[in-house]
Amino acid sequence: MRWFSLLVVAFTELEKSVVIKSITHIKNSETKETITFTLSASVVPKIFTLRGDNPRLVIDFPQSTYRGKNVISITGGVLASAIRSGLDQVPVKKTRAVIDLSKDMTVQYVSEFLKQENTLIITLTPVHGK
Repeated sequence: MRWFSLLVVAFTELEKSVVIKSITHIKNSETKETITFTLSASVVPKIFTLRGDNPRLVIDFPQSTYRGKNVISITGGVLASAIRSGLDQVPVKKTRAVIDLSKDMTVQYVSEFLKQENTLIITLTPVHGK
């Protein structure tokens, strides 16, 4: 009976988990790139940037999993060069996606979550005058 209880708990946790179904990159122009995360359900991601010699945009998806490639190279990207992902269990389960940003220019982002489509859209543009 104890194993059955553990199995039910594990299955219930799996049901609560949001699946990141796909991650895509589109180079709209020389000054605009879009990264889209398609999810199985609505989730509120935590998004922040890390500056310095290796600037990055970090997106944490709580209670989620991603079974795609751990590293997605961005061919022809000017504002972003790669998207890396990993699963973290501590202190809470989350999938972290890290977008490697251009080292040659300062990049800003705008995020939009489309609830009807369960889609997070990140739009990257350069900061002019810096």
